[in-house]
Amino acid sequence: MYIVGCLGGECIGKIFPFIGGDSKNTVKVGLNQIQETVGNSQGSRIYTTDGVGSCLVANAGSGKTGLYCINKPRFNKYKESNIVETLKVGGDTPLMKIRNGTKKGYDIAKVGDGIALAYPNSTTRRGRVGKGCSQTLDTHCNMGTIDGYRIRRLTPTECFRLQGFPDGMIQQARELGISDAQLYKMAGNAITVNVAQTIAEKIAEVENGRA
Repeated sequence: MYIVGCLGGECIGKIFPFIGGDSKNTVKVGLNQIQETVGNSQGSRIYTTDGVGSCLVANAGSGKTGLYCINKPRFNKYKESNIVETLKVGGDTPLMKIRNGTKKGYDIAKVGDGIALAYPNSTTRRGRVGKGCSQTLDTHCNMGTIDGYRIRRLTPTECFRLQGFPDGMIQQARELGISDAQLYKMAGNAITVNVAQTIAEKIAEVENGRA
């Protein structure tokens, strides 16, 4: 603590006015220590985040305040739910542990990755996460992605976009009363437009002797 004063005969005004009162400090350092570590030295104690932290001292090597217990659970399993617990890294980027059949037991997915949602309780399936891409769509289109802090299934519009179709086509399909289940089936049965076009162009080059 530093005491600030004035030089000269007059004071320029109140600096850091301290106002007294009869209230008591209800939070003490000793009250927020984990019970099992109360008798240990200051640097070996564990504290909760509810109370006031220990004072730092000026002596070299003796400014340790101990550890602070933050009750942050870790989630190592993929749960069959529309909300999946997340981890956070620098920049508040959501990362999710997706269960798979590898030795590690999970793979990390981030925003922009495709996530296979079929058979979520399987212990043998691998390669659930596509890094920045979607896996092949089947007639069920059980592919998901990270949206905010949850995993959601791709919409029929997104599945049609992955297959290279313009949005106008799915709008026309909806106007005809085609259900989402049928739209997913149509997208899964479709041939990717860009791939079909490239194959056709190569065939034309060979037949016309330009290859």
